[in-house]
Amino acid sequence: MLAEKNETIKEAAATMYVMSADEKIRMQCEARERYEYEQKAAVGCGLKLGEEKERKHFASLTNRLKADHRDDEIITAATDPQYCEKLYKEYQL
Repeated sequence: MLAEKNETIKEAAATMYVMSADEKIRMQCEARERYEYEQKAAVGCGLKLGEEKERKHFASLTNRLKADHRDDEIITAATDPQYCEKLYKEYQL
């Protein structure tokens, strides 16, 4: 009501409204950026864990192939994902 009668107060109220709206938007943008950064970090961590698991998985396959004197198939498995999957199934890995 006071703002309606005094032009200076009306302008100050409008400025405060805009500033608080800008602050809310800035905070929302920062929160979104933080969320996206954390998501990327989590995915990166998951990929590293997945890569480590895959290395161990392939190492198991390699050991089994060596034990069965199938050394020549190790390189094929390393370069051909479909063949590697076939061997994983064969050895139930």
